[in-house]
Amino acid sequence: SFCIDGRKDRMPAGTVYDITFTWEEDRKSISWQPSSARAPQEAGEEEEAKAQPAIGSDCEHAYYLTGSFRKWHGLTALTPLGGGVFEATFRLGPKSSESFQIVRDK
Repeated sequence: SFCIDGRKDRMPAGTVYDITFTWEEDRKSISWQPSSARAPQEAGEEEEAKAQPAIGSDCEHAYYLTGSFRKWHGLTALTPLGGGVFEATFRLGPKSSESFQIVRDK
């Protein structure tokens, strides 16, 4: 499962998206865009839609760190500090330089 964060698109919670999976011989891809589907227009449907939580509104992400300090094997969980801030520590190797990547929702 996955959660689309519509903030980049400046979309409100509950926005419906069209999701396209493309599976070709040499590559696979996924893309999404806000749907052109119309909002409910019949009496009562609008109130019912407001009462239902947005899909993915309960989605909580986990973040991990991997890098040259782990020889690119395995992940170290980032500790949430609140307010969208996460923390992790690792020891620098003999070159005093390390490369790393942050992984979301392994």
